[in-house]
Amino acid sequence: MASECLSIRARRDFPDARSKIVAYETKSIVKLPSDPKGELLYVWVAILLTKTVALEIMKQTEFDPNLCRSEFELEQFFPYKVRVFYADVTRALSAIYQRDFDLSPAEWRTMAILGAATTGLHATEIVARSSMDKVMVSRTVKRMEKRGLLTREANAADGRSFLLKLSQEGLVAYNDLAPKLLAVEQKMLAGLDETELQALLDTMQKIRLNIEDGASADI
Repeated sequence: MASECLSIRARRDFPDARSKIVAYETKSIVKLPSDPKGELLYVWVAILLTKTVALEIMKQTEFDPNLCRSEFELEQFFPYKVRVFYADVTRALSAIYQRDFDLSPAEWRTMAILGAATTGLHATEIVARSSMDKVMVSRTVKRMEKRGLLTREANAADGRSFLLKLSQEGLVAYNDLAPKLLAVEQKMLAGLDETELQALLDTMQKIRLNIEDGASADI
């Protein structure tokens, strides 16, 4: 059993426990004497427990095992909710582009960016606009080029680099998928008026700014 942090609330939560507060030391259970002044409110025991020892402690101290559980609940954790939301949205969209053209999410993002561009784009621009890293974009470009969905052309402004464009086959796929995915978007947003949608977008932007400002810097 993993490391547990047991919070045993003496006197206040377990008036009958008194001298039954226990700790696990050198593979034996020892009782801690009760505080004669009644000042002992919390005893924190951070120990490695086997399942057997954990059950023994629960039995001897007669405390609610739920107290040993962390207050952290994954299902209520905002980042987890966002991850589930993202997965649901991606699944709804990928059901279309995977079914019709066998594209991965990364390939569709790249196609969407190139399809909306009026000129060829450098790979770094796809990185900046797609939320994908350089390695992912590089691999995606290679796969799409192998499939004939995009082409490379020399960059007149910089002979050391090249620009990416959708091929004719890639444009056909993009023009077929774009209206279908916009229809999916409309279904997702059904029931939201402009005010509600804008409020959602504003909230998302505030959270992004919090993250950019270093949400975990002082933790």
